[in-house]
Amino acid sequence: MKTVLIILAIAAAVIFFMLIVPIFAKSQEILGIETAGTCKDFAVTITAKDLGVACWDVKLDVPGRVYNEREDKWKSSFFYNEKALCYPDTAAVIVIKLETSEPVIEATAKLRQNSKIIEHDFTISQSCPRPLPDYWTLLVAIIIILIFGWLLAWWWKRK
Repeated sequence: MKTVLIILAIAAAVIFFMLIVPIFAKSQEILGIETAGTCKDFAVTITAKDLGVACWDVKLDVPGRVYNEREDKWKSSFFYNEKALCYPDTAAVIVIKLETSEPVIEATAKLRQNSKIIEHDFTISQSCPRPLPDYWTLLVAIIIILIFGWLLAWWWKRK
């Protein structure tokens, strides 16, 4: 009988901790993402809360390259920046170079620690100057020829 009571007490304690402790556990999440830049070159600041005493890898799913400060080189955005956000920091700044000049880009930020991944979607708005058309050199050449022809006709008329 004493053994049964001990087993029931242990089972009650396990159930208590399984039900009550998660209520008080802090939820790890990305609070916000801010972007700074105008055209293709951006600094993305990821702010998170309750990440604990740990280091997190950071990944930005964007069409472009990401600067990895630890390795001092540009890498594909396919890879995580390892240990980019470590305790006690609550924010990480990732520098990116976009491959597109589209005005709005949908992106995803991911924080990873071991097998746990936290995701947050965000939008990058950029203001890139419109590129000159491919035929701009031809247009400039025609304008120069027209001006030269007008000057030649004016000079010929004076003679």
